[in-house]
Amino acid sequence: MKTDKELEEVGLTKCDFDDTCDRCYSPKGGTFASGYVNDMCGEEVDYYVCRKCATEGYENRKAFLLS
Repeated sequence: MKTDKELEEVGLTKCDFDDTCDRCYSPKGGTFASGYVNDMCGEEVDYYVCRKCATEGYENRKAFLLS
């Protein structure tokens, strides 16, 4: 599985909780937020993903960021 640093480099933000994933029913390795914004309107995220699912989609996300 990818490290916190690797996942943060592709735009994911580590969450304080570790039991949520919008892609699977069995989150593993902590939770990360995609599209995290904290502004005057409050905190918002696009979706939550566990480390297991984030690792599975890592190469696609990295390639998207580089394109």
